[in-house]
Amino acid sequence: MRDGGLGAIFFSIWLPSKITGAPAVQKALDQIDAVREQVRNHPKDLTLATTAGQIREAHKDGKIAALLGVEGGHMIANNLGILRMYAALGVRYMTLTHSGNDEWADSSTDKPVHDGLTDFGKDVVREMNRLGVIVDISPGVVASPVICRGCGSTGRSLYSLTFCSPRLISAAGITPCRTSRSISR
Repeated sequence: MRDGGLGAIFFSIWLPSKITGAPAVQKALDQIDAVREQVRNHPKDLTLATTAGQIREAHKDGKIAALLGVEGGHMIANNLGILRMYAALGVRYMTLTHSGNDEWADSSTDKPVHDGLTDFGKDVVREMNRLGVIVDISPGVVASPVICRGCGSTGRSLYSLTFCSPRLISAAGITPCRTSRSISR
């Protein structure tokens, strides 16, 4: 990682969307613990980062910032307390769905059953916003601002969104979102 010039990396916590409930939470916690253990075992090389400031500090110290993301809302087992626990352990983004619908959100890769988000799904997004956890959506059509893991110039091409820093964009045309909220705390 160091030879390649990597300064920060998101470790994605992933498991198939068919694994739900307590088994999903346990497997996610095991993966989070494995990443945190690697950080503990390699303190000269890695540091857990949960803020933009900590990423900059890691870079200044010559370390690689390790960040955590959960790839699928099914891993919260329909429980906001689990989401809060993940955030306390360092998770800084969560994909609402991965390869299939969950009980509160439709995936772009599955047949819609919720018309987008259920009321609980909206509560999840509000809680993620409150916690500072980035809402990562699966590709699809949305009507609200979203995080795009790339940025664009003044063009509207998705290709132009590929090679820059994350930024908040409007979903209606790949243009920068005019908001005072910052995605870095």
